[in-house]
Amino acid sequence: MNAHLIDGEERPSEKGGTFTTINPATGEELDTVALGGEADVNAAVDAATRAGHLWRRVPAAERAALLRRLAGLIRAGASEIATLEARDSGRPISDCHDDVAICADLLDYYATLPQNIRGATYAEQPGHLTHSRREPYGVVAAIAPWNFPFFFAVTKTAPALATGNTVVLKMAEQTPLTSILYGKLCLRAGFPPGAVNILNGDGRTGALLAAHPGVKKITFTGSTEVGRSIRQASTVSCHLELGGKTANIVTKHADLVAAARTSVHHAFFNAGQVCTAGSRLLLDEAIAEPFMELFLRATAGIVVGDPLAPTTQVGALISEQHRARVQEHLSRAVDEGASIIAGGNPSAVGAFLEPTVLDGVVPGMAAAQEEIFGPVVSVMRFRHLDEAVRIANGTPYGLAATVWTDQLAEALDLTDRLDAGIVWTNCPYRDHAHVPYEGHGLSGQGEEGGLETINEFTQLKVAYLGSPSTPWTLP
Repeated sequence: MNAHLIDGEERPSEKGGTFTTINPATGEELDTVALGGEADVNAAVDAATRAGHLWRRVPAAERAALLRRLAGLIRAGASEIATLEARDSGRPISDCHDDVAICADLLDYYATLPQNIRGATYAEQPGHLTHSRREPYGVVAAIAPWNFPFFFAVTKTAPALATGNTVVLKMAEQTPLTSILYGKLCLRAGFPPGAVNILNGDGRTGALLAAHPGVKKITFTGSTEVGRSIRQASTVSCHLELGGKTANIVTKHADLVAAARTSVHHAFFNAGQVCTAGSRLLLDEAIAEPFMELFLRATAGIVVGDPLAPTTQVGALISEQHRARVQEHLSRAVDEGASIIAGGNPSAVGAFLEPTVLDGVVPGMAAAQEEIFGPVVSVMRFRHLDEAVRIANGTPYGLAATVWTDQLAEALDLTDRLDAGIVWTNCPYRDHAHVPYEGHGLSGQGEEGGLETINEFTQLKVAYLGSPSTPWTLP
């Protein structure tokens, strides 16, 4: 059985609860995992609180060294991590290998954060000193989703640790296995017991963790619905990275071959289970027909299959229950007047669904408004850029948008007018650890990545110092 990792020890649930994790590609049981309840949440937060008194005083250079050591362990164990991730999540093994390599590189970047935590000094009268500093919050509750399990285990914990916080990580119950392995690697790297605690469980476990009075900061990635409930119920600072409905705008000035080939990847990578997936394909009527010929041809060539096969490009959805929800979205789209022009067929075994193209979608349909989170792209057409902008901005989300054009002025104009935290022009999914992003609207709050991460995981303290012999006067 896979236990919790609390205070540096593997522990079963205090009340003996367990759950089973399933291989979504086969439907077979993978392993039994401890199911966290209130007592386990209390133990994890208590351990993180005790460790925090020590960890926040560890010199910046030592915190950086531990993060780099963890990066080295991840590189050394890359094959084991990637294989476990592919089996637990249904993701293609090649994508899992890529993610593990990215995670190691991210840790090297996060290792630069401790020595970039800065304050400021302010103008004062003689005999006085006023300055500010950034201090860790304390215990961070990190609640992560199932679509990129190991990646989120790293990105939810490493910035918090780099800035002097301790962490309790609760991964989604669908994909707990690589986060448990990650916690063990943290201990091997030399992080003190209690600095990183791994708590297994379901949504109830996460709710108990988010509501715990010992938690001083919450970082959550997941659905907008759950994120909204956390924000409404919480009395502490929240960093939320939520859903999206990315518009992928192809103008009449686009390189159609490049746009079609890359837009297929943008829509169907990780079976569309990506918050920034290009799920709304907006086409200028002048190029819609030749573009769709290229797009459908590329879609038909996608290799869907066994996540452990090196040639697989799209694996299984996270569960058969989730696939059923995606199929309900497709049925509703057809009922509202859209048509399925490619894909849409489920597998007999495993949670697979063919990459699916919906045509005839109009902005008011659910398929144009709601996050389907599956291998489904909704095609819409526009006659002029003002219409494209209205459609793109016509959802409550604002995480990302993509533009295809070879006209610089057009690219800059659309970047200004699109309401999204990220705007990619001719390069969707481009991302760098040193560059921040945040979602607008219902897509979240707070910044992730870059030096801005420091401000997310620290709080400001201002100190006024004066000499006892200096007379005090009203400012």
